[in-house]
Amino acid sequence: MGVDKGLLDTLNNQLLLLDRESGADAIAGDVIRAIAATLDMFAGDRSNAAILSHLIDLHDVMLDMRPRMANVISDIQLMIVELKRREMDPNALRERLPRLLEWKEERKRRAAARVAAIIEPDKPVLLHSYSGTIDTALQIAVERGEKPVVFVAEQEQVRTARIVRSLSDLSLEFRVISEYALSHVLGEIGIALFSALTLNADEELIVAPGSANLINLLGAADVPTYVVLTTNKWSYWTDDASTTWHEIRKKSIAGVGVSKDIFSHDWVGLDRVTALVTEDGVLPPSEARKAYAASRADFAEVEREIKQLRTARAASMAQVRLPDPG
Repeated sequence: MGVDKGLLDTLNNQLLLLDRESGADAIAGDVIRAIAATLDMFAGDRSNAAILSHLIDLHDVMLDMRPRMANVISDIQLMIVELKRREMDPNALRERLPRLLEWKEERKRRAAARVAAIIEPDKPVLLHSYSGTIDTALQIAVERGEKPVVFVAEQEQVRTARIVRSLSDLSLEFRVISEYALSHVLGEIGIALFSALTLNADEELIVAPGSANLINLLGAADVPTYVVLTTNKWSYWTDDASTTWHEIRKKSIAGVGVSKDIFSHDWVGLDRVTALVTEDGVLPPSEARKAYAASRADFAEVEREIKQLRTARAASMAQVRLPDPG
């Protein structure tokens, strides 16, 4: 929405690196803490209208990061709506931010409990993408004395290393399998757990690179496959956001210059998985659609309010005119 293309690419690459190292939930938490710190130090215009304007600017930048920043956008939308509806001053908003962080942690704990209920000690678990929620679920399983064997489908070194460190810390037995050789152990896998970046309006789950092929392979073998995705990470926009996770890089292969398509994420249809695991329950595709439709109606109202604020701000700025030099 107006961000320079070069800057957009840089921001997306940085966010991708942060996602690999820390995860989407950690990024969202850091954004809230950064906003809190900014409100503490900000010495400019602290009126309701001014803070709303700054938050709308931040909101619109995050929109250009889609589909990666759905949960951050959701958090900022909540702040904007709270300021508008309650006519809060910045101090009141600042006081509410710790509670927003608590809500996010509570949502994560509820989802982890749902995942833990799926895990059984006699059913080996396949993991491919790191998820703090799945990690917490495994901790819950260990605490109740259930220690499943875990298969790790190896992918990017950074992501696989995070999974391996976590499993080692939990003293779980695990095996690392190349994601390209999973067919050799399909008969040994009891359930598969994946995380996702978002669920979009086309009923597509945006997942880690390589996850889509694995999910299709597991489905063909009738292995129960669950995707862990809390509802604050769902996306409702219908416009195309593919440029935020696709780029073309110039490479040299065997001395020949080539253009290589790089995709930071895969996508897979909602119907390809057994169920979504959210903070509200384990939802088969049919139930996930109903939940998505219900929450999308709330989102539409928030979007309408933000659009009105953006339009009103533009009209107000248009009334400010420089003196006629003539």
